[in-house]
Amino acid sequence: MSVGQIFSFGEIGMVTQVLNAVAMIFNSSTFSGGSLILLAFLIALMFTVMPAVSGGKPNYIAFLSVFLIYFAGIQPKMTLNIEDYYTGQVSSVANIPLIVGLPASVASTISYELSKLIETTMSSPQTNTTFRDGGFSDPLKLIYSLRPGNKGVASANPYAGSNMKCNA
Repeated sequence: MSVGQIFSFGEIGMVTQVLNAVAMIFNSSTFSGGSLILLAFLIALMFTVMPAVSGGKPNYIAFLSVFLIYFAGIQPKMTLNIEDYYTGQVSSVANIPLIVGLPASVASTISYELSKLIETTMSSPQTNTTFRDGGFSDPLKLIYSLRPGNKGVASANPYAGSNMKCNA
């Protein structure tokens, strides 16, 4: 079983819950028992035979694509490690189908590497603030701190908090 990595820019709980739901659905008796595969096989067989009945050539590609998707994408499973970019907290979800986990891992890794390159490019040498410490996401943290139940502006940005106190 292969291992993939997903980077989350914030709370990893929801991502973990969604991937657990995907793992439960694809590991249910409907998928692993074969009833859904039998239905897909019958539909593909119908689309293969229908052109031949009407005088055309049978379409074998539709018939073979069902088996290709199942045996290459749904049957193999992988483990995904979800990492919070800000805190470094890691959560793991097993038994994710390859057809779901591989594109998610590739897209997440590409966006993570691109954000590191942008962070290097856009960082200021005087302040040395990084994307993780503030910088680009600072306005978002400030807006989030104003929501009810949060600690307030000073917890998100101490400079903005002290500035608001001085001007009040």
